[in-house]
Amino acid sequence: MNKLILVVIATASFGLSSAMAGEEKGGFAEVGFGASPLTDVFGTTAGIGLSVGLGYNFNEYVGLEGEAGILGLSTGSSYGISFFSASALGHLPISDRVSLFGKYGVDEVLVGVSSAGNQSQTFSGTKTLYGGGVEFTAVDKSGIRLGYTHYDLGVQGLTLTSDYYYFSIVRQFN
Repeated sequence: MNKLILVVIATASFGLSSAMAGEEKGGFAEVGFGASPLTDVFGTTAGIGLSVGLGYNFNEYVGLEGEAGILGLSTGSSYGISFFSASALGHLPISDRVSLFGKYGVDEVLVGVSSAGNQSQTFSGTKTLYGGGVEFTAVDKSGIRLGYTHYDLGVQGLTLTSDYYYFSIVRQFN
């Protein structure tokens, strides 16, 4: 949790000083859907992921994003995974309507594991995440993102990761 607080404070401090220079800024909301295969010691299981997020761009280069979601949804999976994350965003504008983005942050992970005989266990912990992609702004401050985020979900002795490949709809509020 301390890592989360440090990332938010450091990014906000940098972003606020940039925003005072009069550059464009504003909030946004995002809803995403994609593939989120889970990899553990036994191999990889296909699954889907869903996410929702809110964020704020301090200028055209720096922002923050909070996100919540579920990963690895599958009828054959013995895992139930939910997360809450906070990330620093970096944007690299390519044109007026296209930009590349990268993100790095921390997430609070809750992993439920079910096994034969209807026994289940829950594991939780704070881990790091990283990712990137491309964002296309369409019309009237709405756009889409094609992205990738790597989640290290290994908590309390579990060896588990998910690579979330997603498509999301983004709406700017500025």
